[in-house]
Amino acid sequence: VYLRGSMNDWSTHQPLRAGTDGLLRTTLELDAGTHELKVASEDWAVIDLGQAGQQRPLAAQGSLPLVGVGGNIALELRQRSRCAFTVDGRDLFAPTLQVDCQPLPAR
Repeated sequence: VYLRGSMNDWSTHQPLRAGTDGLLRTTLELDAGTHELKVASEDWAVIDLGQAGQQRPLAAQGSLPLVGVGGNIALELRQRSRCAFTVDGRDLFAPTLQVDCQPLPAR
């Protein structure tokens, strides 16, 4: 399972790693701006999780429920940040995405 989006050209370069607690995690650095993303398998056929009716972009800290074949998730960052992404799929009927982005020093 991968975190795919505009930040990595929708590639499979950002795998989500399973922890002993059953959560899937990854961390990456993102520039300021709006990033679109989804949680998906390599072929998009097995897993394709996005948002349902997102009214406004997800902020630097927040969470939202994931739905199958949902829309792209918009994440809006005001400055370059290191972002931790956690997917809780232990309840197959109500998976969630948690995002925690911490600002990085200016380059």
